[in-house]
Amino acid sequence: GIRSLYQFTQFSTYVLYLILGAHEWAWHILHISLQATNAYLLYTLFRNIFEDTKLKNAAVIAFGGSMLFCISPYISEVVVWEAAFHYLQGLLFIVLILNWVQRYHNTQKRSYIWWSCTIYFISTFTLEIFYLVPWFILTMALYYRIGLQYDKAVFKKVMLFFFLPMLAMFAGHLVLYHAVYGEWVAHIGEKTVMTQDVSSFLCKPLKYFFHIFFLGRFLPFEVRKHAYLFSETNAALTVFYTIISIISLYILLFFKKMRPEGKAISLVFVWMWLVLALLSPTWFMDIYLLVGDRYSYAFDAFVYLFIVLAISRVPMKALRIGILAVFILANLRYTIQLNRYWMKSTRILNKMHHTLPPLGDKIVMILNLPQCMQGVPMITSTVEGRFKLRHNMLYKPQLNNKVYDVEGYNMNTPTDGAHVQVVGDKTLRVTLNQWGTWWMYDAHGALDYENEDYAVHVIDAGHVYDVTLKKDVQQYLVLFLNGDQWKIADWSKPPYFEQY
Repeated sequence: GIRSLYQFTQFSTYVLYLILGAHEWAWHILHISLQATNAYLLYTLFRNIFEDTKLKNAAVIAFGGSMLFCISPYISEVVVWEAAFHYLQGLLFIVLILNWVQRYHNTQKRSYIWWSCTIYFISTFTLEIFYLVPWFILTMALYYRIGLQYDKAVFKKVMLFFFLPMLAMFAGHLVLYHAVYGEWVAHIGEKTVMTQDVSSFLCKPLKYFFHIFFLGRFLPFEVRKHAYLFSETNAALTVFYTIISIISLYILLFFKKMRPEGKAISLVFVWMWLVLALLSPTWFMDIYLLVGDRYSYAFDAFVYLFIVLAISRVPMKALRIGILAVFILANLRYTIQLNRYWMKSTRILNKMHHTLPPLGDKIVMILNLPQCMQGVPMITSTVEGRFKLRHNMLYKPQLNNKVYDVEGYNMNTPTDGAHVQVVGDKTLRVTLNQWGTWWMYDAHGALDYENEDYAVHVIDAGHVYDVTLKKDVQQYLVLFLNGDQWKIADWSKPPYFEQY
């Protein structure tokens, strides 16, 4: 359903599926290995750039930024959720190419040209993060030419053999995409871009800075809400972009005369903003502890280097160590918290499948599938029936019954659930046991719908809906969940008797 040219991503994922199947540990090790590879390539890239810049403690700073990138809670979604594989792949291609371009500045080996252009061509059929590569190369070439005084001939070669061919491939991709889909904006679509006002674009970088620098996603909801609203005000945007404009102007005017520390932080600052420019039209998720963090994965790779570079400029060594230690511990604290949500949600999912009641030959209806826990993906209720699909992929024996995902909801804690009441001969009222978890269907808020076996009428999308069966109740097995415990709706109970 996503309008993108993801042929290579789909091909590589399919090949991996043929090799790894649906074995969760195999996929998890793959994702961890890709993240470790990305962090290592990030480290080698910036260690080499910083050493070329004659920056003191180049390797230590590059290692610090890469380490923060590994322990950040904001990479949890990409590392754990297999559906985010293409974000790992996309960043891998970027840092591979940038490493080769950096090395070309010092060696001029032709093999780096061929490898870079080949990988970039492949990447044009993957996640659209590849849009950034020509501009990364352009700014790196200018950095080496203007900031580090590399030979003009090297600059010309980088522009001729790297920048221009990749720019041509980028343009070719856009033309091909337009020929296939009839529009120019991939993945999110032109409608998403056109329906946003300017302030909606401008406020997102401010929100991402709030998330990273102040671990904003993990602050109490009311604090987050006020911070998000404040970031959308004209006053906040004016101050923020005035500061960014002043910094940018200073870099333009004085970059050549800067000390090595200033040059290094200027490059990372520019690369950070290149990623933010691509991020700004995309969706910003402002709910739960984890959702949509995959979008900022590439931004995370650079912003943590920026943070370590900034901390390295603090005059007192003890203060530098103290600030970095506090920031590391805070990130670890929330990474562990998210890991526990991944663990708890997985335990609930696995127990649901292992303890499924005998189904007989009944039509099975699941009234409240857990869609997520604090944003951690679980099972989305859909027309095609994700619960049955998941069960038949991972467990035996296979389910041959009709199994309906009637509605889903968002768990906040492992004990959340729902209860039912008989309100008619064939009608059940389904009510969430807690507020603020919302009924969901097909990844959207619940609405009325029906099929050949039942009809759903939503009374309150945040709390209550009715489901009416279209056949004799004896033909159905109606299930609901409290935490990880299956419950069977009992039609013999008197009207409005609450069944937990």
